[in-house]
Amino acid sequence: QTQIKSGESGGRGLVVQDINAPPTVVWDRVLDYDNYASMVPKTISSSNYQKEVNPRPNKKQPQTETIYTRMKVGFPMLKLEFFVKHLYFPDLNSLTWTLDYSKLS
Repeated sequence: QTQIKSGESGGRGLVVQDINAPPTVVWDRVLDYDNYASMVPKTISSSNYQKEVNPRPNKKQPQTETIYTRMKVGFPMLKLEFFVKHLYFPDLNSLTWTLDYSKLS
């Protein structure tokens, strides 16, 4: 796990986890955003509201899927709702995410 601070209020992180399971099983779980409430503690609800697939992948632009997810998490006396834009590269076994800045989180 690595965290990099950018200025006073931002940053980015990188997490790598080794899991003793076939990649297809791992990716099926990671990408199952509609069921995060039953898998991820403190998640109240999670649902995809848009999905886009790159129609013409090539060597310079690998296959990508963009998945937009609304998530609600809860703690005692605090509930948060946020919108996430996931960029999944199946051929590279890679996933990145940012907030969906077209929505208010």
